[in-house]
Amino acid sequence: MLAENGQHALQAEVLKIGHHGSKNSTTSEFLAAVKPRLAIISVGEGNPYGHPSTELLERLANANVRVLRTDRDGAVHILMNGKVSR
Repeated sequence: MLAENGQHALQAEVLKIGHHGSKNSTTSEFLAAVKPRLAIISVGEGNPYGHPSTELLERLANANVRVLRTDRDGAVHILMNGKVSR
């Protein structure tokens, strides 16, 4: 995605993290391009894979991204007003 899109094409305020928050699901470079304010991780409580990974959670914290997780926070509903607030 990074190689095929310009820097501004991927920007989003909300990012749904892929593969239940596995270690390699969202790179630092991808986070830098998207610049999300909020990340949502859909993950089962006590899953045997250890998702979301500590490394991913650290990357999100270092990028100052707020995280909502279904295992901890329950169902996540996002209501957008159509305005961009950067």
